[in-house]
Order: sequence, then C-alpha cells, then structure tokens
Amino acid sequence: MGKAKAPRRLADNEARAVLRTIRISPQKLN
Repeated sequence: MGKAKAPRRLADNEARAVLRTIRISPQKLN
C-alpha cells in the first residue's frame, strides 16, 4: 500500500506546486 500511496502524494504535491506557480507567476508579471 505504501507504494500505491506514494504516487498519489507526488501527484497532489505536483498539482499544488503547479497551482502555486500559476498564482505566483501572474503576481510577478504584474
């Protein structure tokens, strides 16, 4: 189960990182 949970955590972390970069990028441009 640990292996199955690993990819889920990575996907969530990547999704959150992408959302943060998208939210921060427009602020930097402005």
